[in-house]
Amino acid sequence: MPPALAAGRGRLEKDERVAKVTRLPARTSLLLLAAAAAVGLAPPPIDPRAPVRGPEAAAVRLVIGPYLQAVGRTQATVRWETDGAIAGRLSWGRTPDCPHTVTELSEGTRHEVRLAGLLPATRYWYRVDGAGAPPSPVSFATEGDRASPLRMVVYGDTRTGHDAHALVVAGASARAPMLAIHVGDFVDAPTEESWRTFFAIEAPLISRLPLLPVLGNHEGDGRRYLQLFALPDEGGGGGRFHSERWGLVAVLALDSQQSVRPGSPQYRWAEARLAGLAADPDITFIFCVLHHGPYCAASGHGSNLEVRAHLVPLFERYGVDIVFSGHDHVYERSTVSGVKYVVTGGGGAPLHAAGHAWWTEVAASVFEYCVLDIEGATLAFTAVEAGTDRVIDAFRLAKRQRECADDQGCSDITPRGCPPGEAGRFRCLAGTCVWNCTQDTVSPRARRRLPCAPR
Repeated sequence: MPPALAAGRGRLEKDERVAKVTRLPARTSLLLLAAAAAVGLAPPPIDPRAPVRGPEAAAVRLVIGPYLQAVGRTQATVRWETDGAIAGRLSWGRTPDCPHTVTELSEGTRHEVRLAGLLPATRYWYRVDGAGAPPSPVSFATEGDRASPLRMVVYGDTRTGHDAHALVVAGASARAPMLAIHVGDFVDAPTEESWRTFFAIEAPLISRLPLLPVLGNHEGDGRRYLQLFALPDEGGGGGRFHSERWGLVAVLALDSQQSVRPGSPQYRWAEARLAGLAADPDITFIFCVLHHGPYCAASGHGSNLEVRAHLVPLFERYGVDIVFSGHDHVYERSTVSGVKYVVTGGGGAPLHAAGHAWWTEVAASVFEYCVLDIEGATLAFTAVEAGTDRVIDAFRLAKRQRECADDQGCSDITPRGCPPGEAGRFRCLAGTCVWNCTQDTVSPRARRRLPCAPR
């Protein structure tokens, strides 16, 4: 990249620089690339709080966000929206002063900044400049190593109960998770006012970690949902069904409003994806998330028999550990043929009455959220009542616990590969051998001098 392209964007650290600018359809966007080659580049400093453009920009206000999407080991996406067209600006960096600043090349109301080339398991800070955005930066962490503990939260059906929704967000935020999953029905109707209210309530949580979404029936045709969330197009679904890997966990997000019958595009994709994950030795837990669950005894809607008939056999065949759903505004947990089914629809919508059927193990009509703590092949699950922190359910899952007593016990397993710039070795976690990749701190020149340097 010519040095001139980075001019005026802010001071650059040794391992970070601006690489190029792109534009996505109907969205102003910017792609930043961090790279070690940027040693010595130091453009003149700028005032990050200066007006983004002319005086007319003063009336433009932030209406949604900022919020995180697509956070991984080396990348993250920041999105926000304004009520008028401006060239958005984001300051970011590895320190709270956010030393790197970048301005979009064109004006728009939907803004996106993609950060790439970040360091794994590293904390970064960012803030949106101008448009009435809060002046204080917020921080997030890139995806950690597989050997690091992972905490995630799951909830849904937030809709109209804004006070209860705020309690769910406050409780979940206090648990300091790294990833959040929403099981659908974010809003009562897909109006602009409803979506703005949702993001305002969620701000303490999703400005600091990625939210993995699932379509609910109250999102209507899903067009606004697909604008708001950065989702991969897998299996020709256009983002309506997709998957995510984080550490040792894989999550399949399904659209239960589309056909799930054998032969449908979603079914073919889900079967192929589950088969691949079941055969992957670096995945210890598989979760499936969809709005309409196959087992629910609550008074609102009950079980979705189409999902039960067509998807449950896939869940059982490929060893899915937990299936999360909502739609009914209760908490309910069941275990059928070794698969756990969790209804977590107590995110804010009017509560339904809990029920009990032959599959029901625990049920409660409360506002709640779920917390999952994962280390190696061990999972600790807790369902928490929002506002009181009362534990309404808890269980543990453990797999492959007798593979090793220490790291040396994994030495006879063939090493696997790591992404560029990372080095790997097996770690023994709770009796399980886990292939762990970490940022490689050995320089290429020093590596060439090592007597047994890995290739």
